[in-house]
Amino acid sequence: MLMMVTGITIINAQTCNRCGDTGRIRETCQVCHGSGSRGCNYCTDGYKMCTVCMKEGSYECSTCNGTGKDDDDETCSRCSGRGRITCERCSGDGVVMCESCQGSSSSSCFNCGGSGQKEWRCPECIAAGRI
Repeated sequence: MLMMVTGITIINAQTCNRCGDTGRIRETCQVCHGSGSRGCNYCTDGYKMCTVCMKEGSYECSTCNGTGKDDDDETCSRCSGRGRITCERCSGDGVVMCESCQGSSSSSCFNCGGSGQKEWRCPECIAAGRI
C-alpha cells in the first residue's frame, strides 16, 4: 500500500497503534479532568468583594465626613447621623455576584473549550494514521 504524507511516500504502511488510523489523539482534558468546566478565577462561590465599600457593606458619608453631624452641628440628613451610608451596589452585603461566572462559581475550561476532551495531531504518525 502506498500513502502520501507531506510529500513522503510510505511503502507497506501499517495502521498507527497510537491513534488507530485516525491521525488524531483524543484524551481526557488534564486541566478539568473531563468535566468541561473549572472553578472561576475571579470569585469564591459565585461572589466577590464589593469594590465600592471594600466588603464593609457601607462607606463613610461624604456629606458629614463620617461625623454624623452637618455644618450646623445638627444630625446629618444624608446618613441620619450614622456617619456611614449603606452601600447601594451590594445592598450592604459586602459582596456582589461575579460577572465572569454569573454566580455559578465555574466557567468553561480554557484548555478544552468545555468539551472535556483535548484533541491534537498524532505525533507518532504525524497525523497520517499510518506508519
